[in-house]
Amino acid sequence: MGTQSEEGDRILADQVREAIGDKNRAISSTVAANILASVLLVVAMHGKVPMTAILGWFLFQVSYQTLRLFVAKWYWHHQPGSRESVRRWAKILSALSIGSGCMWGLAGILFYLSDSTMHQALLAILLCGLTAGSIPANAMLMSGLLGSATAILGLFIVRLAWENDADHWLMVAMLTVYLGFVLNWGRGLNRVLVESLRRRHQNEDLLVQMRQQSEAALAAKHVAEDANTAKSKFLAAASHDLRQPMHALTLFSGALLNETRPAELKSLTHHIARSVEALEMLFNSLLDISRLDAGVTQPKTTNFLLENVFERLRNDFAHLAAEKNLRIHIRATDAVVRSDAQLLEQVLRNLLANAVRYTESGGIVVGCRKRKGAWRIDVADSGIGIPAAEHEKVFQEFYQIGNPERDRHKGLGLGLAIVRRLSVLLGLALSLRSRVGHGTVFTLQVPAGTVPTHLHREPTDAGIAFDALRVLIVDDEADVRLALGMLLRGWGCDVIEAESFAYAVAAMESAHWRPQFAIADLRLRNEQTGIVVLDWLRSRYDPNLPCIVITGDTAAEQLQEVASSGYRILHKPVAPAKLRALLRARAPA
Repeated sequence: MGTQSEEGDRILADQVREAIGDKNRAISSTVAANILASVLLVVAMHGKVPMTAILGWFLFQVSYQTLRLFVAKWYWHHQPGSRESVRRWAKILSALSIGSGCMWGLAGILFYLSDSTMHQALLAILLCGLTAGSIPANAMLMSGLLGSATAILGLFIVRLAWENDADHWLMVAMLTVYLGFVLNWGRGLNRVLVESLRRRHQNEDLLVQMRQQSEAALAAKHVAEDANTAKSKFLAAASHDLRQPMHALTLFSGALLNETRPAELKSLTHHIARSVEALEMLFNSLLDISRLDAGVTQPKTTNFLLENVFERLRNDFAHLAAEKNLRIHIRATDAVVRSDAQLLEQVLRNLLANAVRYTESGGIVVGCRKRKGAWRIDVADSGIGIPAAEHEKVFQEFYQIGNPERDRHKGLGLGLAIVRRLSVLLGLALSLRSRVGHGTVFTLQVPAGTVPTHLHREPTDAGIAFDALRVLIVDDEADVRLALGMLLRGWGCDVIEAESFAYAVAAMESAHWRPQFAIADLRLRNEQTGIVVLDWLRSRYDPNLPCIVITGDTAAEQLQEVASSGYRILHKPVAPAKLRALLRARAPA
């Protein structure tokens, strides 16, 4: 209803503009036609009608038509825009048209000559012509059209009927039929004109819609092209960064096979461990990106003491700063914040790692201040600084300043991309200020929290063993099963390894063995999944059986599938310390 009303108002506004006419020649043709017809009528009636009546009517007619000109000029000067003003102008124009019709109808009475059939016929012809001419002139506004035509000919018809004889009644009948025909024609013309305006608006709206869709499609095309370009750059950078440690690992492994000297064996083992560490760092960063993009990572908001996070950061970054002779000062704070403690710590770790990497002299300062119901955390360094043109680019994947050779010792270019995604996920305002050659300040706005009722401290890993903890491993990769089984047996676990669901069932039944912990790869052979295996184990043995899904997938669909299953997930390559922590947390007392 509202849309129809708006459309009607738009059409009425167009009707008013069309009825007024062109801005530079507003209704001038209609006015000129009326004055010309008035002159002809005055000449025809000169000497037949009293001069006072002729002059009076003519002067009034000229004055009235001049008024119509002034009204039109007033309209174009003020350009009505509101619904009420447009409707008011429609009424004004209709009234002016009806008034002009009444002027001519009055002429049909004032200049009527009872004793001259010729002059009566002349009046009839003139008024019939004016009636027909008023239709296209007033066709835009139905009320003005009907009122004007009826007034012009109607008053003359009444005067003819006053004679009350057969001849005049015949003229009355003929003129009445003519008036009806003209009014019917006028209504049809009005409908055609209004419909044409409606179609014009529909076409204009359609053109606007098509233009918007075209612009949206073009924008989407540009976004897709940018995304495709970014993806290509992402894959190229990731491929390069993955190949580097893999290449080194291959060479070190080849050298290890032919080496027998203990000292060289130790050195090669150390280098292999560093290559594995580099691979793990890259895989974990890529995984963080994938999990954030897939929407799998969901924050767990709590109130916690920020100082606990700061203390862990001090312990972990002190030696890194010392290796580069940098001063690092993380100021003590009594701030209580409300956020996800683990994810906020990851944000700050990435910012600190970035600061250490790009600072060659001076130091790094982390501070916290209260600002309008929130805590402002600043991570400031005296490093190389970031040019203003690069402020947005540094948050893109694999984008680094001053590392065109992709030296992984200078980082991977993923830390700030993760920071941006985590900040959005946590709803934290992130900003940076920087001066080239003077350093950079990253700022986070974290909501203030209430004092937590208790503090939870995780137990240390030292001294914990898993005496005969029964762990089932289901993985179709033999090397992975073997390596994982050796690791768990080294921790004191009782392990059964199986390449498929059927082998696992058979092995457990033949050994009369009941699992206390289960680890399954997501993708198994014959289109089986580890989730199906774990679901069966819980339904068969224990609905609370501790389970872990291990996967190398980073696609959003697979990550969401595992997340919706409710099982804990570890991504390849699996860090032994993380697996040990999960076993410890879920091992029976």
